[in-house]
Amino acid sequence: MIKKLLSFFIKEKSVVKEKAQTPSPNDFEIRWLEKADSPFGVEGVDCFKFTQIMMSTTGDRDVVAQFVAQRSNDGRQYINSSPKEAVTIEANLKYDYSGEVQDGVLFKASQMEDKWDIYLYGSKIYFCRSWTGELFFVIDFELKNNIINVSKLYVPKSAIEDGELYLQQQVDYLIKHHLLGKIVPHPLPMGFPQDLQAIAFLSLSNYGKNCCFATYENTIEYKRSDYGLSD
Repeated sequence: MIKKLLSFFIKEKSVVKEKAQTPSPNDFEIRWLEKADSPFGVEGVDCFKFTQIMMSTTGDRDVVAQFVAQRSNDGRQYINSSPKEAVTIEANLKYDYSGEVQDGVLFKASQMEDKWDIYLYGSKIYFCRSWTGELFFVIDFELKNNIINVSKLYVPKSAIEDGELYLQQQVDYLIKHHLLGKIVPHPLPMGFPQDLQAIAFLSLSNYGKNCCFATYENTIEYKRSDYGLSD
């Protein structure tokens, strides 16, 4: 599956146009940091400056039209839908949450550097790619005693080769960062090359402009408080 990821990455990269010419890791201060030097206490790639500077553009007018059309979408069309050839993954993800839960838009891309639109209807949350509207993740959740419990993920069959843990890590990051507003590391697939520029591009493509630190470690278990950081 890593070859498929790289193939997709190369295709995606051809769509992305950079402001700088022939960028290198040093141009954007993309850095590999060991645990002792990491602001998050885990080793990984600092790509924050890269994701903040890069601009995602495309010469495909259909893609632009799709993105623009999706900005007025409230997500109702996804109710009771599943990703293509969906596979079910049993999960046990938990999050503290004391707010209200209401149907509708949870997160909406405001620019092409934002890669997700997220909607809640009933007991499901729908995660869609912002450029195409593709439904990529669906989760079953329950809010009880100020705890959100995610019990199941529905993912495309084509993604399952990435591994169930990695797919859960992706959903976990989107919940923590996009929905709960936490600044946390984002996951990399095991086996993805330790190429700093490739990691930075993959991070931008997968998570959008506000991701900042990529790691191969298990991000589900990551807690900021374990490293002296406030939640």
